[in-house]
Amino acid sequence: MNEHRERLQKLLPLVEKPARYIGGELGQIVKPKQRETLRFALCFPEIYEIGMSHHGGRLLYHAVNACDNLACERVFCPRHDLAELMRRENIPLLSLESKIPLSEFDVIGFSLEYELSYTNIFEMLDLAGIPFFAADRNDSHPLVIAGGPCVFNPEPVAPIFDLFVIGDAEEELPALLELIKNSNPSRSELLRKLATRRGIYVPQFYKPIYRDSRQDGFEVDGDAQFPIRSIELPELPPQNYPERPIVPWIATVHDRLGLEIMRGCGRGCRFCAAGWIYRPVREREVNSIIEEIKKYTSTTGWEEVGLLSLSATDYSGLKSLLSRLNALVEKDHTSISVPSIRPEGLDDTAISVLGKIRKSSITFAPEAATERLRNVINKPFDEKLLFEAIERVYRAGWRTVKLYFMIGLPTETEEDILAIARSCNRANDIARRNRGQLNVSISPFVPKPHTPFAWEPQDNPEILKEKTRLIRKNVSGRVKIRTRAPELPLIESVLSRGDRRLADVLRRVWELGGGFDAWRETFDPDSWERAFEEAGIDISIYTGEQEVDFTNPWEIIDKGIPKRFILSEREKAYRGENSPDCAERGGCEKCGICDFPAKTRSKSVHTTETNLTGGYGRRIKRQKKTVYAGNASLRLRYAKKERLRWLSHLDITKAISRAIRRSGLRVAYSSGHHQH
Repeated sequence: MNEHRERLQKLLPLVEKPARYIGGELGQIVKPKQRETLRFALCFPEIYEIGMSHHGGRLLYHAVNACDNLACERVFCPRHDLAELMRRENIPLLSLESKIPLSEFDVIGFSLEYELSYTNIFEMLDLAGIPFFAADRNDSHPLVIAGGPCVFNPEPVAPIFDLFVIGDAEEELPALLELIKNSNPSRSELLRKLATRRGIYVPQFYKPIYRDSRQDGFEVDGDAQFPIRSIELPELPPQNYPERPIVPWIATVHDRLGLEIMRGCGRGCRFCAAGWIYRPVREREVNSIIEEIKKYTSTTGWEEVGLLSLSATDYSGLKSLLSRLNALVEKDHTSISVPSIRPEGLDDTAISVLGKIRKSSITFAPEAATERLRNVINKPFDEKLLFEAIERVYRAGWRTVKLYFMIGLPTETEEDILAIARSCNRANDIARRNRGQLNVSISPFVPKPHTPFAWEPQDNPEILKEKTRLIRKNVSGRVKIRTRAPELPLIESVLSRGDRRLADVLRRVWELGGGFDAWRETFDPDSWERAFEEAGIDISIYTGEQEVDFTNPWEIIDKGIPKRFILSEREKAYRGENSPDCAERGGCEKCGICDFPAKTRSKSVHTTETNLTGGYGRRIKRQKKTVYAGNASLRLRYAKKERLRWLSHLDITKAISRAIRRSGLRVAYSSGHHQH
């Protein structure tokens, strides 16, 4: 046991959830420290429970560790309680696997998933003793790089990083690390060489140009590319997915095995950044998905599998996949879930498989409550189908339905706001008839780069508060309405479309005690206001309508979709016109992103099995929980020793349950709503 590990363990009794910091999970990879091995730290500027829910992190961890001369270890941002103790005891930020100081890695890579986590980058670099900005680091320091969805506008944090990897990174990252490992030139020569590589953005070779207090273009140094074309994998081969995913000791935000079935979305919702930056649509074959589920559930013990995609019901093999999963669900008592579902995709097959084991909740995301506004945002659907789907879900035994709406969308009127309340009331009437619960989430619109609404203004907090009050005032009955603090989307909007001047603002917010700004309980709007005032920056530059004719900060990145196409979608929004999705166009469409021979539909033959039990027109009676006697009893003795002494009672219970599932023992289950 190294010195840092011993000193850190002495602090664990003093912090909340010490199991966040122990490592040693099933599936982790620890490679011996060797001179010829390049050591890469995969950093998440969030706590363990959030970082371990990130699907992309699993892919990158697997991809790097699959290479013989590369080693990847995880680093998460500690909460304030541990961070204060580490500073007091002079303990540096350590990796989870080997407890190696972050400063001793060759390359440090941050996964940037959410703009409001940016202040945590300063916290992690400070704990590691690494200079904040690339200009202040030299050859003795690790290279500090970043990737993830936020780097499609990297400018607010560009001064921090030596380079960015833009786009799908599971194949590019190992290749980049191999190139760095085998390179002899100095840091500056290496970065100049990398600046010509597709998908690699090296900020030091680009100087922002400002006009009328707004950024309008870049001055490019030497042979550096402009703009930087993002990377898209033409296919999603099975070898890109881990052999054995890590099973966390403690409950994570998404406490299930996430399994990607499709990447990208062809719907073209005009507000959705993910739908545009993850284009084109690439589907995985049903057989590969089935084999992975069988393998992962037996080797990890996960009791729930989440089918991951931006729009699961658009996966062309969904009915075939769910039909084939039906037997597996019954045999292994494995729940199947999807993030959200479109009303027209909720057929008998989906209801049967998704509700077979565990009917916790099901989510629909109408976003807008009037047909006019749904046409504006390009998310058309028949409202009648939505309420029919809600009725069917309750009658099939679900207790909770969740609805997601947005406020502050372009062209929104008071009638659109009142329509949200009416939709909630109508859905709640259905819930009450079926003794169910309706939960509603209302999120403010945030303009995002590379979308048709990238240039739109952001509602100020007072307007958002008034719209929220109007909805609450007109919703009747027992409806749980969840909203965001209106200051949060304001800062998110600034960081989404901002420029390099914000890097100093971010540092100042951190100096004023900021951190974990995505959390309502730790977000401090006064710190942000003070930091902007000290920097002399008017945030309306970033929250107001942006100049279409300017080269805005995010246009340093080329997604491969022409600006004229995105602007044509913006014009269609104001005319209230829909655009068909990629599937309706018969495959590749005019956005121009499909520059390789990939298909928007899966190449596998999707056979459909429909011999599932239906009967969803009538109410299903809830069964009483009954424990069935097994054929034999097995007595086990266990003890909590070493690092596992930091697990809570609930964590230990779940660990034992998953161990039993991995063992293959036949186990008795209760019946009823939640089977145990």
